Amino acid sequence: MPSLIVTTTSFNGLAKMEATAFGLPNVQILAVPHPLGAGLPEDKVKLKAENAIETLVKLMTAES
Repeated sequence: MPSLIVTTTSFNGLAKMEATAFGLPNVQILAVPHPLGAGLPEDKVKLKAENAIETLVKLMTAES
């Protein structure tokens, strides 16, 4: 079953460390630009979400 971690760029390093600590050093990580939406205009938040979903689908459906 495909699996990945979704985080923001600010927490990408932590996500990698935790994945390794839990025995998943090669897990895919989708790092969305930080911040997700705090103080950003709605159109910029929607663009981040659309880009993240596009990348998520590619990662989850890619052949290993």
